[in-house]
Amino acid sequence: MQIITMYHGLYMSGKIKDLRRFLREAGQIYTTVKELIESKLH
Repeated sequence: MQIITMYHGLYMSGKIKDLRRFLREAGQIYTTVKELIESKLH
């Protein structure tokens, strides 16, 4: 049972890292798209 808990903890911390990386990448994509749209509007 303890091994499962440890594995679950590692899995969740990995998920949080993935989520943070995903959010950072999504933020970069959002910024790029926003700049493209603004340059098209002007």
